[in-house]
Amino acid sequence: MNRLQRMAHNESNARDINEATSEEAGEGTGKVAFICECGYKECDAPLPMTRDEYEYVRASGSRFAVLDKDHVIDEVEDVIEDFGRYVVLEKHSDGKKVADLRDPRSEAKSRRVLLVDDSLEVRSLLKILLSVDNACTVVGEAEDGSRGIEAAIDTRPDVVVLDLEMPVMDGWEALPKIVEAVPTANVVVFSSYARASQRKLAELGAFNFVEKGSDLTVIVSAVKDAALSGAKDARTLSMADGKAGRDTLT
Repeated sequence: MNRLQRMAHNESNARDINEATSEEAGEGTGKVAFICECGYKECDAPLPMTRDEYEYVRASGSRFAVLDKDHVIDEVEDVIEDFGRYVVLEKHSDGKKVADLRDPRSEAKSRRVLLVDDSLEVRSLLKILLSVDNACTVVGEAEDGSRGIEAAIDTRPDVVVLDLEMPVMDGWEALPKIVEAVPTANVVVFSSYARASQRKLAELGAFNFVEKGSDLTVIVSAVKDAALSGAKDARTLSMADGKAGRDTLT
């Protein structure tokens, strides 16, 4: 991912925060504590707006509100309105593609998937299988739990596929930290561990569990189910059973 793509994702991350802020604020005409939706990762400048003002910005999935023109990235966006307290910008080129893909209000948006598994072969195979259907887009990969947490924070996925047996930090330790970092994500645990661990996994926040060795269609179906389920306030671990077939991950 290049610099401009990373900044476009940062903008979308800020917009995700503002979407949650808008929902929590409810109806009203007073100012709401939104934040600047610029692409600079460390920026969390306050951007007080009414909900009506925010909804005006959100009329388009490629529009964002930022503090001032100094927060505009000329290569991928243009200022379309200046309200003094903030400016509204419109994304173009690759920035628009990222914005539209990440728009939480788009019914057609592809669900974002993060793969955390120490096996490059497993990650590559899952990427190929998930790419067949536009319902899911793999937005990140990590080979251990520690990097998986960082990737989850950076990419804000809808679904995380998490292996349990990994070096540096295993999935058991990473699972609750990923759930805490991205509470809207559904975590599908994909492992050769015995199913007897399902209660513990549920307690740690897992959405589903699939055994390695199951038919490939089982894990793909589990990821799609997690994606279509949307964010869960209370997760219930449901077992995804499948008979081993010729095409399996081990």
